[in-house]
Amino acid sequence: MLIHGDCKDILPTLNTKVDLIYLDPPFNTGRDFVEFDDRFKDGYIDDNFKWIINNHSKDMAIYITFLYERLILAYDLLKDTGSLYLHCDPTASHYIKMMMDGIFSKSNFRNEIVWFYPDAPGRSKRYFPKKHDVILFYSKEYNNYYFNDLDIRIPILDESKERYKTVRKLGGRAYIGGESSQIGKIPESVWRMPVIKGNSKEKLGYPTQKPLKLLERIIKASSKEGDTVLDPFCGSGTTLVAAKNLNRNYIGIDINKNAIDLCNKRLSVDNLQ
Repeated sequence: MLIHGDCKDILPTLNTKVDLIYLDPPFNTGRDFVEFDDRFKDGYIDDNFKWIINNHSKDMAIYITFLYERLILAYDLLKDTGSLYLHCDPTASHYIKMMMDGIFSKSNFRNEIVWFYPDAPGRSKRYFPKKHDVILFYSKEYNNYYFNDLDIRIPILDESKERYKTVRKLGGRAYIGGESSQIGKIPESVWRMPVIKGNSKEKLGYPTQKPLKLLERIIKASSKEGDTVLDPFCGSGTTLVAAKNLNRNYIGIDINKNAIDLCNKRLSVDNLQ
């Protein structure tokens, strides 16, 4: 399902529960990408977030309010076994995490995932180059959430494989080898993945497009075939393409008609609503 509109209006009308939510909302930058405008439109501040003005700015308080209203609605659609991944930049992630702790409960915070992209353009001689985004991972419940480690495992380092061939002692117990030497390891919370560059086959001309590999890892980890994945800010449609390729159902929402048109073209679907 692909829907044109503000997810604040659309989410309450969805008569279904979903297994996984990924959202990559507009960052708090005020950027205007012309046909793919990435700015948020609401301009008021929820009373719960007025304190942010004392520590940051009025714009940040407005931005957190914008997210809060939509996350509350997304949370209601999530199954008890479901998870939500929110993609944000480091300038706002600390405020967003406090807000999400309030919605999900801090006990249901699973990871702060760092998407590290060292090959992205841009260097500075006045501070360390900024080369990462943050993805906040929450489960709906503390223990009863789906997580499939087998489909996302990656090879361990060759040096580690060699080390596993000799006897090691941990906790006073001697053993040789380890499961990860055969089946790989679960990726740590820092994911090194390249951004989409100008010569990439994936590149569509959408300014905030995320790589397919990034979404495939999230969808494999936190959903099964036949599950439903929701992206309330679907943009270029990468989440939806990954879900379709992995035999998941998908719901994509975007307020930008040009983004919806791009998703339609990319997915080759004809059920625009």
